[in-house]
Order: sequence, then C-alpha cells, then structure tokens
Amino acid sequence: MSSVAVTLELPDWSFERLGNPDEATLQRLVVEALVAGLLRTGRAEVDEARRWLGLDDTPGAMDAFLQAHGITVGGTGGDDGA
Repeated sequence: MSSVAVTLELPDWSFERLGNPDEATLQRLVVEALVAGLLRTGRAEVDEARRWLGLDDTPGAMDAFLQAHGITVGGTGGDDGA
C-alpha cells in the first residue's frame, strides 16, 4: 500500500489544546477530522469512510464514529453493520 506524507504545522497552543498527543494519536485525530468533514459535505460515502478509518465490519463500529462526530448519513443516521 502506498501513502502520502503530509506535514502539518500547528501552533504550540493548539497542540497543547489537543493534549500534547503522540504522533500516532495526532495522526488519528487528523484523519478522523478529515473523514468527518468529507462525510458531512457528501464527498465520501460511509463504506469509503470505514476504509479510511480502518474500521472492520463489526456492527456498530461506524455508527459509533458517526455518533461521536454528530454526523447523520442517509435516513437511518448511520450504518448499523447489517
């Protein structure tokens, strides 16, 4: 699998506001924010978002993400894994 490296410069105060996360945690926060934004604007589908997030097919995994980010998708509010 190939990937693209992105350099993100954050002011000290914003990094501190995030709780001074380690690199892996910061990467996860950025990916989750990106995916949430793409879902909100309709630029990504739920299945695509699941792949971006590395979520398995466990029922409720995607629903938990959607709920945590206040995202409603389609008529059911998310993907129940069914």
